[in-house]
Amino acid sequence: MRRQRGMSFISVLVVVFIAIVFVKAAITLVPMYWQNQMLTTIINTMYESGDVKSDTRPNQLKKLLEERLSKNDIRMAFDDLNIHTSNRGLTLDWPYEQRGTLFGNIDLVVRFYQQKDFTQ
Repeated sequence: MRRQRGMSFISVLVVVFIAIVFVKAAITLVPMYWQNQMLTTIINTMYESGDVKSDTRPNQLKKLLEERLSKNDIRMAFDDLNIHTSNRGLTLDWPYEQRGTLFGNIDLVVRFYQQKDFTQ
């Protein structure tokens, strides 16, 4: 053994463990970002389709949003959803977070923020 070649068994285990952590994190995070992208698409479609008019009330917008999310099988809490009324239309402000389990009691938390002006 004048020259040692390759990695030791412990080094291989460490590399495999790190790879498993990254793969598990990706499996947990990708659906969260996909769901956020779907929500962005739904909100933009609501704006572009003309379903939200200048006389739409905040509770009507919330109900329309709930229906669209339900159709796309997206479950989200509406606790932090804020819909403001102005003389130009409605403004949607929605900070929310999603959690996913990494291992056991270790969670990954991702914070998102949706903001859209529904002005005509």
